[in-house]
Amino acid sequence: MMGWASAPYDPDWAMRHPKRAACMAAAGPLANLALLGVCILCIQIGVRTGHFMVPQFPGLSTVVLAAGESRFWELGAKLVSIGFSLQVVLVAFNLLPVPPLDGSTMVLGVLPERLGRRYLEILHNPTFQMLGMLVAWKLSRFVVGPLFSTALGLAYL
Repeated sequence: MMGWASAPYDPDWAMRHPKRAACMAAAGPLANLALLGVCILCIQIGVRTGHFMVPQFPGLSTVVLAAGESRFWELGAKLVSIGFSLQVVLVAFNLLPVPPLDGSTMVLGVLPERLGRRYLEILHNPTFQMLGMLVAWKLSRFVVGPLFSTALGLAYL
């Protein structure tokens, strides 16, 4: 499962306004965190009302299970489970500070503007973007698992 969003983006605007570009880049991970929060709330409500139950061995597509035989709640449990897992993965990837992910542009928020402009030039190099995706793929196993466990802990409160 993978999610991808695209918005009109002007690299020249980012060069002129690196701090604003950092804020814009933070919008993606913040939206993912908000959607993860909605999934956690749905899980907690579903468990407390008896419609969902916590599985013995949670997985990416089975964060919760339907408590009964209702097809409606089975579908709801599957959708919430997949939504939860997708948002965890997207938060993890988007926070990694490697190009072309949002985390790499959020770094601009702490850099002086002159250094930020130079950093942006490097970020827009296709070679660094491909290298960044490879690094992100390798780092993901160290980030996604702990984040998934932490989010599960919050969902099962």
